[in-house]
Amino acid sequence: MRYLNILAAVILIAVAADAQTVRLVQAETGATDLEISVGDVIDVDIVIDFEGSAVSGAVVFLSMDDAFLVADNGRTGESGTQPFIPGPLFESEPITNLFLPESDPVAAQLSGFQLDFGTILSESDAPPNSSGVLASIRLLAVKPAADALLLIDDNPIRETRFILDDQRSEARFRSASGMQVRVVPTATAVTAKTWGELKLRAD
Repeated sequence: MRYLNILAAVILIAVAADAQTVRLVQAETGATDLEISVGDVIDVDIVIDFEGSAVSGAVVFLSMDDAFLVADNGRTGESGTQPFIPGPLFESEPITNLFLPESDPVAAQLSGFQLDFGTILSESDAPPNSSGVLASIRLLAVKPAADALLLIDDNPIRETRFILDDQRSEARFRSASGMQVRVVPTATAVTAKTWGELKLRAD
């Protein structure tokens, strides 16, 4: 019995040491459950903890409620919407930074909006820190919602994962957690012009 207890403890320690996590949080506060008003702008961080594992990249797939509009953070001249601002976790350039249009075959099968971000190190890039912000997005609340969800997709179609240091092998995160946002109404309607003014104020 004592041997079994020791073995179980060793297994628990091994799992805990390999418990890579990815989560969504409000950038300013770290909150995952919050209430905002229509017209509010929030910044959301993708925060990853690799728990000391040697990695070379990560790919994260998000789904979000249509109570939000997503800011385009792409460079001038780029086609489509690039919703993510790369964070400091990796030095590398993104390999994908997409807001999937409704015409996309995958997006057409799912509710809400889908966003994809991924990056992988090049030979000249320094290894990432053990934890930090992978990327950020800016959202505008455009309509009331009692339970607007921002989710990290982890399914056979959209499998959030990290890439090991051999730059080929992939692994799933042990834990992936999203955000829950309540959007309450205001007397001011939100229009495209309002979004532009809010972006300027937020910047």
